[in-house]
This record gives sequence, C-alpha cells and structure tokens, in this order.
Amino acid sequence: MPFNNMTICPCKLNTDGDIRSCVYHRGNQSRYSPMQLQERRLLNISTNDYKIWHVSEYGKVLMDEKARNHLHEGDTYVVRWYYLITATGRTLKGEPSKHNVTGRSRVAYFFWQGKDSSVSDKGVSALMTVELDEERGPHVRVSMNSEPPAFLNLFQGGLMIHRGRRDEEQNNQNWKLFMVRGELENEGHLVEVEVNSSFLRSRGCVVLLNTKTGIIHLWHGAKALRHTRKVGNITAQKVIETSDSEMGWTPGITKKIKEQFEGAESRDFWEGFGGSSAKNKHFSLLEDEHSYDWTPRVWHMVATHDSFQANEVICSYRATSVPNPLPVLQSDLYSVAQPALFVVDGGHRVWVWQGWWPDESVEGQDSNTTGSAVLRFNFARRAALETTLNYCKLKAKAQAKALAAKSYKKIEVEVDVVEPQLVVAGMEPLEFTNIFPTWTPRPDVTAIQEKEGRWNDGGLHSVSDILAQLSRTNYSLAELTTKPLPDGADPLHLEVYLSNEEFAEALGMSRDEFYSLQSWKQTELKKKANLF
Repeated sequence: MPFNNMTICPCKLNTDGDIRSCVYHRGNQSRYSPMQLQERRLLNISTNDYKIWHVSEYGKVLMDEKARNHLHEGDTYVVRWYYLITATGRTLKGEPSKHNVTGRSRVAYFFWQGKDSSVSDKGVSALMTVELDEERGPHVRVSMNSEPPAFLNLFQGGLMIHRGRRDEEQNNQNWKLFMVRGELENEGHLVEVEVNSSFLRSRGCVVLLNTKTGIIHLWHGAKALRHTRKVGNITAQKVIETSDSEMGWTPGITKKIKEQFEGAESRDFWEGFGGSSAKNKHFSLLEDEHSYDWTPRVWHMVATHDSFQANEVICSYRATSVPNPLPVLQSDLYSVAQPALFVVDGGHRVWVWQGWWPDESVEGQDSNTTGSAVLRFNFARRAALETTLNYCKLKAKAQAKALAAKSYKKIEVEVDVVEPQLVVAGMEPLEFTNIFPTWTPRPDVTAIQEKEGRWNDGGLHSVSDILAQLSRTNYSLAELTTKPLPDGADPLHLEVYLSNEEFAEALGMSRDEFYSLQSWKQTELKKKANLF
C-alpha cells in the first residue's frame, strides 16, 4: 500500500555550539577549515581605504566621506575596498615572529543590495562593479542583513542602514528607531525600523532619536549582555557624528545621548512611541529569572527522496567569542519554499516551526497540495518532531554533564528535559517572535491557516501530542468524513484507518474484496462514501 511505502528517519542535531566553517574574513582573522587554522594565525588583514558609489539604473554617484556610512534599504551600492595582507612567521619555539612581511595593496569589490531594492537596480549594481573594477579584484555580492564581517569592519561601528531610498524626499517624522546589530565593536551597525515599541527586545539595544531636539535615546534591554550594551554605546556615539543632511537633524542642533534601561525609562522616551500605552506592546523579560548568556540556534529540516537533513542557519557575522542574542531573521524562515520545517532552540524553550501551504488561488504562489505532497510532508513532520524530542534529551544530558564538571563533588546532576512545542506560521506567539530581532505579521499567511481551520492564533502545541496524532493508525468514519481531516491522515487512502466493521459499512464489502477491484472502481466507491 502507498500508505506504508514512505520512510523518512529522524536525524541528529549537534548540541555543540562550535562553528566549523565560514567563508568570510573577520578583521585580522579569517575562518578557514581546521587544516588551515595554523596558517590563519599568521595573516593580518588591514584596511587602507574604501570608496562607495550609490548606483541605480540612472548611473553611479561617488559618495563623500560624510555620506558613505549611510545606506538605504531601497538602494544598491558598490564598495571598493583597498586592503593589505601582512604575513608573519614563527620562531623556533613556535611563537609568532616579530618580523612581518607586508604584501602589496589589494582591492576587492562588494556590491551591496538593500532588501527593498529593485531587480533592475540589483542587476545594475553587478554590472557597475565590473565597470569600476580596473584592478580585476574579487567581487562579492552582499545582501542586506547578511553582511560579512569584512564588510562591516570597513565602517568601524558607523554603518547606518536607513528605510526607504536615498533620492526620496525626507518625511517630516521627527522620531527614528534603529536596531543595534553586530556582536563585536568594529562590526556594530544600526538598521532603521518602523517607530513601534513592538521592536524592543529585552536581549538587545535600540537607538531612538528625535531629529528636532537632538536627543538620542540609547535603550538597553533588561537581558542585554555587556558586549551588546558596549556595541550600542559605540553606535550611538557614531550617530552624534552624523551630518545634519544624512540623518535629517535640525541644522545646528546639539546632539546628546540619553541612556535608558528597561523598566526605568523616562517619560520622553515613551513619547517617541506615542505615549505610555506603548509599554505593553513589547514582550519583556524584565521579570524573567533565567540566564540569557547563550545563542539561539535554528535548523532548517529538509526532506529529500532519500534523506532527511538538518541544516543550521548561521548569521553571516556570528561571533564565536561571545553569545549572539538575536542571530536569526524572520526571513530565514519565511523565504524558503513552503511548507517548511525549522527547529528553534530558544535556550529555555525549544520549538518546531511549521510553515504553510501556499494558496494556489493566489497568483505567484507555488503550491503543491496533492495528496502525495501532503503525505510526504507529514512524514517529514514526523521525522522533524522525533528529531526535536531526541535533541531535547541530548541537550539535557549535555547540560547535566557540564554542571557536574563544574561541581567539586562527584555527584550526578539531573536537568529536566524541555518539552518542545509546535508553532505554525502566521500564528506565532510573542515569546517565539521575540527570538528574532524584528518580526512583521503576515496576515496573508494567518488567513491561510484560519481557512484550514486546524490551528489557533498564538497557540502552542506539544510536540509529543502532535507526534502521537501523526502516528495514529485508526480513525472512526465520522472523524474521516469531517473537515478538516485528522492531522496526518493520508488523504489518498482514508479507508485504511477504518475498523473492519466500519470499512464494510462504508464501502459495502470487505478489505480483500475492495482491494481486488480496479483503481478507478475503488475511487468511485470512496467518493460515494465521502472518503476521497
């Protein structure tokens, strides 16, 4: 029977947080494979200078030094990076030599593409890079929010990414809100978002400024770690140095930083969000007693015809020396082919995020909701749920082992196993969405889930319970003829779930008699019984 022909086995998630590989340079270090680690320590990369052109279908404009730290999410830019590589040897004792060998000046090109830039401008940025490249240096495409460390290092904490386009007229809005991003001081940068208190994150920092008064509110979340606060201070200081034209300051205004701490904000801070009622719009960890010195981890669970894999989602500028509180983006979940499955380890909570079936009635949405596709996805779901349960057990064992190693007494330490929860796209609870630096509701996806009628907005569903549901092999005739179908039921072979008595009652014959019929006849009988 087709119902039993498919097997997708769960895979193993690595509880070790070490990152094995990364292709981009970070300052004076580079991440290589383990075979190249020895060589890595002998290379120093330093920036001589950089130039930035704002490019569009109308041409290119070289930006001056006051403007070149300011990019816009609706635009594209070409960056020419001049750098040096200095090589050092080792002494006979294996220590770094004091004698350095400086190589010639080198050039590389980045073409940065804002998340809202047009397809034509993206194409122009690539072509313009070729046109500007007189040195035949390497070309690197950089997508907004996925900037490599080498790119961020150019700005030394001064990069600011604004909403809209550079050539748009400045609106009259006095308040601007920026998320502080980056884990290391020289990689810190600001990303402008809508002025809405729902973007406040207890593990992060934001800069809220008033272009009319010159006040720069630097807000620290209750669980923001020391290195996060330090990056916030550096980026806020860079805001003071911005020109009036780039930020829209009132000409000649005196700028001043005013630090704010979650739970003790001043009244004028909340005025930026429209008043004190904005306090209730963000998910606060102020009263939470848990430790937050860890990095959330996310895996994309991918099922193919012969394997099931977990691919970890890695932030392009993830730092291994410090915890990364908000490393993964909403787009990492929503931009892949749907329906998708992700495992999200939020430290004290573990979730399985389940995507949605695109609406085939909407133009531009690829959808494959055939019975066989649904069946394959349900097998993938089962494997993902089993993988997550196994991961939670392994994680508890690893935590217990780590605690025991810290104890002076040789005692066994027990750590409770986290019960993972399932969340569905478009109906995620606030606790889940606040693992991400920003989150924009998707009413179109919510509408699809509501139409299916299986899930509740903001609801949490036990992974163990869902797995038990998917593993059921028997349903009553009433359950199989009611919409929506039981979760996990094979829509092409609903009759297999019936007891022998209800099978004969619904189809008028025994199983052996039914399966001896030709396929078209079986289908006709199932349609009459409302089992197809």
